[in-house]
Amino acid sequence: MSFPNCIKVCKANLDRLICFSKGHDLLESDYNNKLGSNSHAIFWELYLAEKLKKCCGITVHKENGGVNRPDFYFDDSNRKIWIEAVTCAEPVNPEDLVSPQDDTFESCIPEENAHKIYPRLTQALNEKIIKYTKYRHKGRIAENDGAIIAINGYYALNKHPDNVPGIPIPPFICKLLFGITEQQIINGERFAVVTSEILKSDISKIPIGYFMRKSIPIYDKNTGTLGLFPTDTINGILYSNVNMCEYLKNDLAFIQNPMAKDITQYFKTCPNGIWTLKKSGDKFAVNHSPCVK
Repeated sequence: MSFPNCIKVCKANLDRLICFSKGHDLLESDYNNKLGSNSHAIFWELYLAEKLKKCCGITVHKENGGVNRPDFYFDDSNRKIWIEAVTCAEPVNPEDLVSPQDDTFESCIPEENAHKIYPRLTQALNEKIIKYTKYRHKGRIAENDGAIIAINGYYALNKHPDNVPGIPIPPFICKLLFGITEQQIINGERFAVVTSEILKSDISKIPIGYFMRKSIPIYDKNTGTLGLFPTDTINGILYSNVNMCEYLKNDLAFIQNPMAKDITQYFKTCPNGIWTLKKSGDKFAVNHSPCVK
């Protein structure tokens, strides 16, 4: 089994999460086999389940043992809200891990570094958007059920920069979801410039603006075809950069899709708060609601 450098700490943290998950019947039967090949992905699923319970009061469940279903769900009145967890692919070259400087806006990372991050985040997004579409088509989740993609971006961007005092920093993935090309700080509010040119661009080449369109073309490697997949059926993204050495760190944010049903009421106590997009005149403001303690 492979762990990051702090092996003993990581193993102890993973053992704690496994213990929690066993008590809540969240472990898949073959989790032991998966630990050997992808311990970071297993950690992310277990960390997510525990933090949702302890920080947000959300109890997640598995259906059908997690086979042919999303990883978790929780109940929302007369429907279910499903959660698919995914980790960004580990880069082949360690130098491709991007660590922004403390005074750098995470969503404004220079393009020479951004191009290293885009592919790993878009791969994670595309994989789960395709998967949710197929679940619905096969009747494995209901048409009116909610859907969340929970992304761990550690292998895309392994460090959050510090906030500018009073102005929280949107996770880098907001750039992809909302089509942010640049940002302006006006009266202490972070405004995102989302241009019509970006929204008309070929998303297969410029993968930004996922949550500004009802559907996007994605290449499905399983079928070898380019298909049009809906994005307005994805309610939002749970996002974190946490790794196994940081088990005690409460690192989780929720990003609401403005084109889908609002489910932010469940994430008011998310440690890193909630990110939404609101229109203000001819601009879009990336709005942050801090954790309600």
